[in-house]
Amino acid sequence: MRYIDHDIRAMITPYLRTGVLILEDGARHAKIRNPRTQDFLPLAGTPSDHRCARNFQAALRRLIECGEGLIFHKTGHLPHMAACQ
Repeated sequence: MRYIDHDIRAMITPYLRTGVLILEDGARHAKIRNPRTQDFLPLAGTPSDHRCARNFQAALRRLIECGEGLIFHKTGHLPHMAACQ
C-alpha cells in the first residue's frame, strides 16, 4: 500500500473500520472508494499545502454523505446514480 499522510490517515481510519469506505491501491495514488456509489477520491502521499487536510476533509464528507467523489466532479453525475438524501 502506498504512503498516506498521517493527518489524512487519521481522518479515514474510523470509516475504514466500519466499512463505510474502502481503501484501494491505484496506479499513481491510493484511492478511497464509496462502495455504494463506486465513486472515489485519490489520496496524495504528501500534502501540497497547509489547506490540504481541510480540503480533503470537505471532500471526504461529500463522499460519505452523498457519494460524490472525483467522477461526480468531472462528469456531473454519479457512476451508479445514487441520490444524495
